[in-house]
Amino acid sequence: MRILHTSDWHLGKRLYGRERLDAQRRMGEELIRITRLESVGLVLVSGDVFDTATPSSDAENLFYDIATELGQTATVVVVSGNHDDPARLTAAKQLARKNRIILVGDYGEPVRSDAVIGSGDGWLRLRINGETANLVLLPYPTDARTGDVVREHETYADRVKARLFGAAEQAFSVAGVNLVVTHLFCQGGVKSGSERDIELGTARIVPLDCIPPCDYAALGHIHRPMKLSDSVWYSGSPMPFVFGENVENSVNLYDTASGVRRIKLPAFDRLRSCEAYSYDEAERLLREDEEALTQLVLHTDKPLLSAESRALRAHGNLVRLLLDVAKPDRVRAQVRADKSPEEIFTEYCAACGTEPKRELIDLFLSLVGEV
Repeated sequence: MRILHTSDWHLGKRLYGRERLDAQRRMGEELIRITRLESVGLVLVSGDVFDTATPSSDAENLFYDIATELGQTATVVVVSGNHDDPARLTAAKQLARKNRIILVGDYGEPVRSDAVIGSGDGWLRLRINGETANLVLLPYPTDARTGDVVREHETYADRVKARLFGAAEQAFSVAGVNLVVTHLFCQGGVKSGSERDIELGTARIVPLDCIPPCDYAALGHIHRPMKLSDSVWYSGSPMPFVFGENVENSVNLYDTASGVRRIKLPAFDRLRSCEAYSYDEAERLLREDEEALTQLVLHTDKPLLSAESRALRAHGNLVRLLLDVAKPDRVRAQVRADKSPEEIFTEYCAACGTEPKRELIDLFLSLVGEV
């Protein structure tokens, strides 16, 4: 069986107000192409399908389009992430299952689909092309979402581990490939700039031993691809979401016969950061690469004129303009750097209300080693 693992699509996410649905649609088309090309039987989406709990109708329609196309080739299993509203993500689950799409947002809810041959609290069993896949499913776990009772001396990690191992005990009791699909921050994962949620100390970080022994664990939440063990993987997000997020975006293809292979993804749109030290240089930089979404830092010793600002912002590829205006003392230092020691000393004397004699100037130059 071939299994495609992807996560953290963040459909609807904007870049400083710039809509990126076209690029996100191209991302979906690439996942569909890979699924068909590699004869994938099962697609796992490990949470954060949307960027917010209240995505736009365009973002929701895009998800339905991508998932439906994936479902033409493979069975698709999606769990909710911390950015998703579980109820909203699974609102169309009755229609989705007719297209081989299984949407999981709640805990302990029975899962029904033509491919499902068994399910229980936090697990399901699929029959795909004559092979069996046993899945443990844990949408982003919070005590509020799971309804767990918090007991004294019991940690968040304890509750997560109990859920995962309890489901694995039921799911992995039958021969087949054993899979874990969840959205959480596992120890060893490294966050990048576009993961906005804030953990309270380390309360929401779980150790690796919370993941039950399995053939493959498909994790979501971290945006860079990472291998935590031979069987525990973050696929990472399929595209960058912030400037400076230098990650080779990819998806994982797990073949039960040959193991894991990372498939690098193309740039669905390019993000570029650059610096300029004059208005003219800024204009040149924006003109030389009009296809890249650009963040421009302009270093200047005075504020931009309104006409200059309008001209720069008129470039369709400029997403963010940052002005670094020199402070007065920095300006004076730059001015002094262009003058000789004699000129600086003469100006200083003039500022003190005196005109230095030649002998005094020569003495000063000899003291600073300029004679």
